[in-house]
Amino acid sequence: MKKYKFSALEKYFKYQNEDRIDLTFKEIENILGFKLSPSAYKHRAYWSLTDFNTFPNAWLNSGYKLNKINLERQKVQFLKNDFEEKVTIQPSSPPVKRSKDIDINLLIEKIDKFLHEIDKDENSRYLSWEHCYRQFRVFKDKLLTEKDIDFLSLHLAFYLASWGMYRGSSFLLQKDYKVHKDTVKELYKEKYKHLWGISCQDLLKKDNLNRIFTLREKLNTIYIDKRKNLDSHKNVSDILISKILMGTLGCVPAYDRFFVTAIRKYNIASGVFSKKSLYNLAKFYEDNRASFEKCRKNILRKNLEYPQIKLIDMCFWQIGYDIENKNS
Repeated sequence: MKKYKFSALEKYFKYQNEDRIDLTFKEIENILGFKLSPSAYKHRAYWSLTDFNTFPNAWLNSGYKLNKINLERQKVQFLKNDFEEKVTIQPSSPPVKRSKDIDINLLIEKIDKFLHEIDKDENSRYLSWEHCYRQFRVFKDKLLTEKDIDFLSLHLAFYLASWGMYRGSSFLLQKDYKVHKDTVKELYKEKYKHLWGISCQDLLKKDNLNRIFTLREKLNTIYIDKRKNLDSHKNVSDILISKILMGTLGCVPAYDRFFVTAIRKYNIASGVFSKKSLYNLAKFYEDNRASFEKCRKNILRKNLEYPQIKLIDMCFWQIGYDIENKNS
């Protein structure tokens, strides 16, 4: 099996007992024994885990998450996972200082633009979320048969493929759609029933946040096991897990590149899929509930009710998409 390129850095984190670790880029290079890619100095995205970029596994596999990055000063800060959760999910945490430039009307316009793209083409890839979410809702209160599980696995696979999770070096490319069967079974467990189409008001409750991240860790474990014959990764990307939860239960936004770009631009929440980030996104919805709900009630999609968190997903994804298209 091919040796992990950043194993020296992974080993460094494994022997740390600190809740917080601050490193310069130079210090990281000294640990690794080689220079970081020029992208590390220019792009925040290089420090985010994807199926094409395994660099972040060096700290993720050892129980740390990237908390802050300063490209100008070439410094990064890491927090232990349990430390981050203890200090961030309390409702008494100070509010996020959001950008003064944010305009709720702009966000509603972005939702309308997203939906317009669907209506332009009866076979739009944007529809794959609707198809997947609708079918998972149909079986919500039913006892699943093996045939049902197979059917839902196929829907999930196609939805993920249409939203970019089967491209490049993704381990899913080496698997058939049945790789998702254990995930389907897990999603339908009784303990997650409260998460289906959950309201943002209920997302502010600690118990529900805990359920979501318990499920997240379970899905992570499932896919690590599925890919163990391919590599030794101990994590799968938060993009994959959040896309699955968006397309099935509709309980979290998909933390992909465009979405993260937008929420960072307006300082709505961190770009890390964490309890604090999800809490802040739900709080943002509640703070602008009247505008979002008016928009949501006007979305008529063949008797399909869009969950509240889907509106958050749509507006910020569209903003991030437009930003990157403008820059390119």
